[in-house]
Amino acid sequence: VVSYSSRCILEMRERDLEAVMKLLLETEVFNPARTAMKGITVHGHSLRLDEDGLMFDARRRYVYDKDSGEVVYIKDQMGRILDQPVPLGRPLSEEECRKMGITYSWDTRQYKSRTEVLQMISRATKMRVLAGFNPESINDQM
Repeated sequence: VVSYSSRCILEMRERDLEAVMKLLLETEVFNPARTAMKGITVHGHSLRLDEDGLMFDARRRYVYDKDSGEVVYIKDQMGRILDQPVPLGRPLSEEECRKMGITYSWDTRQYKSRTEVLQMISRATKMRVLAGFNPESINDQM
């Protein structure tokens, strides 16, 4: 099962999903409008927003309820209609999102040493490619 949280993919067994998602839903970084829980169809995980400011979802698993001002899930992760709608709370404003973290903001600081950052990114990519299915092959020279 794969769940999408903003741009972070969480892969796990279905039996572990409920506990992990409960933890995510109860954190202060959860934003009902920009955090989507999907089991299939990855369309829209690039933070395209729909007309109500919700993250785009091809299966329309959730809607903005204008009467209550909350995001309401009407379908499960696989796109099947739920017995009862599940309200997840009000969407956060742009200002609240920016205060939460740089994921929702462009005003970042420059790295002190760009070279070091690029070296680390290069190393992580190399290790992922060369040792992704064989972590035992990781060594200090990588």
